[in-house]
Amino acid sequence: MSPKPIGEQLRAAGFLRRQLAARNLAYASEQHLSHETSRGEVPALVYRQSECGRYHGNFIAPSYRAILEAAGMVPPIAKGT
Repeated sequence: MSPKPIGEQLRAAGFLRRQLAARNLAYASEQHLSHETSRGEVPALVYRQSECGRYHGNFIAPSYRAILEAAGMVPPIAKGT
């Protein structure tokens, strides 16, 4: 089987990039995750820590809590919960 022409590969990569960006934005909106989007042709989504400090879109909640605990950065409201 011969490789696909480079133009076809680039179109497929662009399609995939757009699909992933759209799904990521939908997920962030559905989950009410704090985020920013870039201004590019295919916007990149960058998550940030929630206002309460207990959540971050890049991590599932238990993992993020473990990261904060390991770094000694557990928000005061979250201690003992």
